[in-house]
Amino acid sequence: MDIIRLGDVEKYVYGGAVLGGGGGGSIEEGVKIGRLATQISPIKLLDVDEMRDEESLVTISMVGVQSKGVILPYHHIRIIELMKMFNVNVDGLIGSECGATAVTHGWIQAAVYGKPVVDCPCDGRAHPTGVMGAMGLHKIRDYRTVQAACGGEENLEIIVSGSIEATSRIIRQFSMEAGGCVAVARNPVKLDYAKRNGAPGALKQAYKIGEAILSVDKPEDRIESAMKTLNGKIICRGEVRGKRMEVEGGFDVGYIEVVDEGNELYKVAFVNEYMSVHKWDETVTTFPNLINVFNLKTGLPLNSAEVKLEDPVAITVADKNAIKIGEGLRDRKLYEPIKRIMKDKLNLEVEFKI
Repeated sequence: MDIIRLGDVEKYVYGGAVLGGGGGGSIEEGVKIGRLATQISPIKLLDVDEMRDEESLVTISMVGVQSKGVILPYHHIRIIELMKMFNVNVDGLIGSECGATAVTHGWIQAAVYGKPVVDCPCDGRAHPTGVMGAMGLHKIRDYRTVQAACGGEENLEIIVSGSIEATSRIIRQFSMEAGGCVAVARNPVKLDYAKRNGAPGALKQAYKIGEAILSVDKPEDRIESAMKTLNGKIICRGEVRGKRMEVEGGFDVGYIEVVDEGNELYKVAFVNEYMSVHKWDETVTTFPNLINVFNLKTGLPLNSAEVKLEDPVAITVADKNAIKIGEGLRDRKLYEPIKRIMKDKLNLEVEFKI
């Protein structure tokens, strides 16, 4: 068992930001949540072999867009109360993905309710849809989930039960009604299922990446250190010359245009997460490979909503095999909605190699 303390927060969050690959929330929000949680109580972090296979886990997530919305500590606490209304047993908490904020999913609940966080998030990187973070539960015909959500300035809340696909669509639509994003507790499973279909060890990987970033001071060295831990590479360095972003169906959808030192044009398309990199008309890489846009002034990754015109940036990539991929990213059918959005809104036809 490890204990997550106040001094560990930045390491988890900075590493989580890299694993977010454009999604998974902001560093600022992740640090705020992490500090708050660890000041309530140190967080118990368990490996999967430190719990019994029959113990019950609940996934903690944020659903919606990164560009707007309000999630307060109350919302994180309330979703557990809503799950209790459905008699859902909670022995441990897991995150839905890894990202700057996502890596702290479950921390506030763990601190308040005295439950452990288990190092087995549903996915070892961030992803756009709720079903992608459901560890393949959508393929189990008789599995009936419970999802509780709360958020927004009016403290809207909802609890739904049914199939993974239907309830996930309802929660995403609800997030827009709540102002853009909501805290969610969902998908109760036994530990045995999570460790076979989730991403055991992903939180430790986030910590290792964050530790590497914080071990050096210069921005360029931070980027190099992060890439070294993932055996990744820098695709280009340049300046952001163009950006388009709109909210579509509960996602931030758009692209970033970067011109490098050699006057080559790179386009990074995103649906919350960075989905593809193109050099002129040639596709360089695609999701679920881990694409990042680092700020050259800070050496830290930017999520897709944070990138601004004239930012000096480095575009990087690490192979999907260098990270811990959950079962939800291995189902080709789950990529179809993202492909449709990219074709309809960005005029891009992308083939994802999974």
